[in-house]
Amino acid sequence: MSEQQYIVDVKNGAGWRRYEALRILVSVGQAYHNGTKLQAVIDWVNKNTNQLQAVQIAVNDLLQGWNALANGVGGGKAFYDAEKNGDEWLKQHDGMLQSFKVASVTITRWGFWLEHPNYPITEQRLAELIADTENGLKDSIRLASEQILERRLKHTDVPNKDRFLDYSRQFIKEEIVVLALMHNEPVIHQQPNVKAADVYPGSILPCMDWFRNPTRVLPDELVSLRDRYFCRVDFHRPKIVRDASTLGLSGRNGNLVVAKVA
Repeated sequence: MSEQQYIVDVKNGAGWRRYEALRILVSVGQAYHNGTKLQAVIDWVNKNTNQLQAVQIAVNDLLQGWNALANGVGGGKAFYDAEKNGDEWLKQHDGMLQSFKVASVTITRWGFWLEHPNYPITEQRLAELIADTENGLKDSIRLASEQILERRLKHTDVPNKDRFLDYSRQFIKEEIVVLALMHNEPVIHQQPNVKAADVYPGSILPCMDWFRNPTRVLPDELVSLRDRYFCRVDFHRPKIVRDASTLGLSGRNGNLVVAKVA
């Protein structure tokens, strides 16, 4: 009898069915993106291939370097380790990633987006919004960082809270910029009208809702965040354990592309 598998539950965002593509956001280092839980997400996608044309796997590895900095790891080591962890994640899950049955599967690394030609201008536009003390974005990001600290303190001590908050805000700002870049780029380059819903086993940062206000004036570089669709998933164990041979996930997908900065 095989190890018991997980099944995906859609907690919020059932409207993902309106989309022809999904973007699977991966926080490297989090257990809910590893092993049998990643396989559960792939199973879920493969059961819906009648409506899905594409999947993008966003391996958000370098972003985790900010978390390491917040916890006192030195700057160079923090981001070096974060990228190496991404390498290892891809190596460990290569077979699973090859088992998607949709027509187009792409993988992007966080460094790919940091090197994107539109990153500097998008970062600048975000900084301009944050500098406007009347619109509330700065306060929303500050509140999000404080909530992250509050959750961390429930599990462990944080010796330097100011440092933790500072790097958490850097994390949030970088994530906002990259998410905007992701949503400005087509998931299938030959079909720019195919839009993707973001899928993640966790809650959305409250400050992301700031961009969804339909009356808010946003710069062109960030306007894609207004219509970003977020699907939150969770996992449960089935009552009956299935044998791995019944999953039907063998074979390789020839359309797998890895985008990574050298």
